[in-house]
Amino acid sequence: MKTDHVQIRIDSPTKDIWKAAAARNRLTLSAYIERAVDSVAGGPAFLRPDEIDALDQVREQLRRTGINLNQLVRHLGAFVGDPRKPPPDMGQVEAIKAELETELAAIRKLLGTRI
Repeated sequence: MKTDHVQIRIDSPTKDIWKAAAARNRLTLSAYIERAVDSVAGGPAFLRPDEIDALDQVREQLRRTGINLNQLVRHLGAFVGDPRKPPPDMGQVEAIKAELETELAAIRKLLGTRI
């Protein structure tokens, strides 16, 4: 694929900051700038390694919360199917709701958007 050159003018301190950021992301300066511009121009989002790690941690917490929610729903289904079984603990419902709200808040903060 044929490529073209694009020139921009920046001061030396800015260039040093960009080069350091590119190195932290294991990219060349050109690749770093290209990914950053693409993410603003509608391409795939540019996430730093620490942001990817944070998203992965939040995803794991959401997965665990989903497992708890699934168990609670299964327990509720058993109660509805057989009223002799004890009803689910409403404290569990509130705790799972709080976990979900916490994790969604973390995702919103990380992404800087509203979900």
